[in-house]
Amino acid sequence: MGTIGREWPPAGGMTPPYSGRDTTLSEFQPEVTTLFFELPSSHGFVLAGGGALIAQRLSDRPTRDLDFFASETAAVSRARTAFEHAAAVRGWHVECVHDGTTFCRLLVQGAEPLIVDIALDSKPEYPHVPSPAGPT
Repeated sequence: MGTIGREWPPAGGMTPPYSGRDTTLSEFQPEVTTLFFELPSSHGFVLAGGGALIAQRLSDRPTRDLDFFASETAAVSRARTAFEHAAAVRGWHVECVHDGTTFCRLLVQGAEPLIVDIALDSKPEYPHVPSPAGPT
């Protein structure tokens, strides 16, 4: 049976397909998610993609980027500007690789190089789920 029409998460919880290996976000990635979600302009964003799967223990595959998605177009440029400023205050170098109204890609040089995508996505179908890395 497919997932259409099913309650998510399933009633009574779930056992994620997680191998149990100690694969987590890198030491630098939670610093970046913490900084991002401390920004007032991050309101309405969620951590998505591989970072969210790792944060929710649904995957043990490492990720080299963090994806922050919102459902409001104007939020993308506001969050990008605020994040670039806050990262510079921390001494991180940020290079804007792509800057559009609905998607921007930043290369953040901190403790390690990291790609940060800030983008527009459709409104989530399910409520946000808290995680150690922020709302997913």
